[in-house]
Amino acid sequence: MKINSLSNPIRYEFGLMALNSSYLLDSISPHKVSYIKVYLKSIQHMKYGVFAFLVGLTYASELSAQENDTDFIESEYRMAKGDRKIEKLESLLTIYSNISFDKADSLYAAYSNQNLIELNEFQKAKVSLLEAKLKYNRRAYSSARELVHSSETVLIRDSKKFMNELFKVYELHGLIKTRTGKYDSADYYLYKALQIADNLDNDEYRRDINNGLGINYWFKSDFRKANEAYFESLRYSESLADTIAVAYTNRNIGLVYDRLGEYSTALQHYQITLEIYESRNLTNRLHRIYNSMGVLYRNIGDFEAALENYYKSYEIREELKDSIQMSRVLQNIGGTYLAKGDHGLALEVLLQAYEIQKDKEGNNGFQVTLANLGLAYERLFKPIEAKRFYLEGLKEAERLGDKREIVRGYHRMAHILLTQAKTDQALEYGLKALSLAKELNVREALSIANHNLSRIYRAKQNYELALEHFEAHSEIQNELFNESSQVELNELRAKYEYDIQKRELADNEQEIKNLGNQNALLETRQVILLVVFIILFFSIILFLFFNRNRVKRVKLERDLSKERAENTEKHLAHEIEIKEIKFKAYTEQLIQNKEMIAGFEEKVKKYEERLNKVNETELSGSALLVVGRSGRSLSWDEFRLRFDEVHQGYTQRLVARHPDLTSNELDVSILLKINLSYKDISSVLGVSYQGVKKSIPRLYKKLGFENVDLLRSYLMNV
Repeated sequence: MKINSLSNPIRYEFGLMALNSSYLLDSISPHKVSYIKVYLKSIQHMKYGVFAFLVGLTYASELSAQENDTDFIESEYRMAKGDRKIEKLESLLTIYSNISFDKADSLYAAYSNQNLIELNEFQKAKVSLLEAKLKYNRRAYSSARELVHSSETVLIRDSKKFMNELFKVYELHGLIKTRTGKYDSADYYLYKALQIADNLDNDEYRRDINNGLGINYWFKSDFRKANEAYFESLRYSESLADTIAVAYTNRNIGLVYDRLGEYSTALQHYQITLEIYESRNLTNRLHRIYNSMGVLYRNIGDFEAALENYYKSYEIREELKDSIQMSRVLQNIGGTYLAKGDHGLALEVLLQAYEIQKDKEGNNGFQVTLANLGLAYERLFKPIEAKRFYLEGLKEAERLGDKREIVRGYHRMAHILLTQAKTDQALEYGLKALSLAKELNVREALSIANHNLSRIYRAKQNYELALEHFEAHSEIQNELFNESSQVELNELRAKYEYDIQKRELADNEQEIKNLGNQNALLETRQVILLVVFIILFFSIILFLFFNRNRVKRVKLERDLSKERAENTEKHLAHEIEIKEIKFKAYTEQLIQNKEMIAGFEEKVKKYEERLNKVNETELSGSALLVVGRSGRSLSWDEFRLRFDEVHQGYTQRLVARHPDLTSNELDVSILLKINLSYKDISSVLGVSYQGVKKSIPRLYKKLGFENVDLLRSYLMNV
């Protein structure tokens, strides 16, 4: 199925529009899987229906993995700071851009509001590159160019450190130049970026730049070089196992074959893209492949299939509330009705696009809509309205600096003026078109310009120049669409497929070799496992035998230890019981002696009052002698010694816990421990009962208790 593309001017206008209406810089977000070779092989060896099923089945499970990856990146983004946060922001912007540009823009705005003020100038330059990419996606090329330039002036100061960022700078420069019709300048920047990619040995960068080069060659109508770059990009995409990149590049390859009239080949590449995008639910990309397939079906005259695909694209943009993209789809729907011959309906649809775009700013495709309205009016035999819209479209294209649309505007004006027999004015526009086409170095534009000039000179009866321009037109046509060009392109595709088959064959041979090695290794492992099993079996038997004796021995030792412990416990309990009995007896004796001494001292005091001072010294000495002997017979130190013996170092434990206790407070604590009454305590310590009553409250408050009972309970457990 092959048609000479330039034989249909509508196809030329809307074919270019199909590429213009897509965003070709969406950074590819790698999601690595191991199934790339499966569907590539399916392209070569399977019928289309089976292939479609296989691709759908292969990637059906990837959606959940993609969602998990997105959740993980979002989590890392929230936790990250500084340069790390900028890296995660870039990853999320790429993911969101595949779904909705509005979502990506919202994320960037939130980041800027919260973080931009804290960044240094180099970090701000990195963030400006991300904003430039968003502007590029929105076709705000002027704003994108300014952001890229400002980033470059900062990053170039430390080019070695910021090689990755400078790659993105030159890549964006090149793509913006392509979109604004500066193709030679675009080549310069793209090859500069490719040089950095080679220096960094980065296949992802090489993949992206080859896609950019392919786009630039496509606009220059150099389809051989375009496909050469695209297939190179596809090879890198395959080696990186990047499904989205494979889909993206296959669509670009399909655009080339569609442009050349190789529709079956183009459809095959489109179908690969469609299956991957549908399996990954990439809504912001799906509308483009539907749009491209709509153009293809329109080119082969299947208008119903074309409209079906266009309306699928329209529904996606409508769901995302993307009015600009809705208007672009309406452009293509209008073009389909024009090709179908339904000029009234075409005009109605194009006017809808006009109403959406007329008040929008930036490069939203308004110049294309104006031109297509002119074409619709021309088909409705309304040359005045047609000319008005052609001129408005040309003026808008000049305002935006859209040189591709400017040269097409010159073509249209030359054509309509020629139909009105205004040959001088037609010649003026025809020469402008030829001059700009030479500047752009776009061969299709050169072909059309020469064809129009040939018709104009023929109308002016200047047959020499008419023949000259017709020959130039024919030469370019032959160059673009002759058999050798088709063979060269097919050879390029065959070479790519051969490389795939060659790699698959090498992989299969290696796999067979690995299987042989695995079989030998498996046999060796089986022998080793048998020996290990035998050793293990006898080891278990020996272990059980020795373990049984060990268990018996351990049980016997445990029983003996338990018996010894019980005997020791009984002996210690008996000794403690005896010591407590002795201590109680000692305590009672101490109390009695203290009471006796206290009574004796009272009597001595009474006698002292009666005796004269001569006998006072003698009597006092005798009394003190008695008291001293009594104290020595049962000293307080001896009491403490016996107390600590029974209670196993109680005094030392109490002092360790409360080092600020006075000697008197320590004595009172000991007597409270053995549960003596206030009266007994006063007797033992030789102080008054009232003194004891006052000292004990001070003691329990000092130790942090509310009453003496709590204090006693505490002292019992020290």
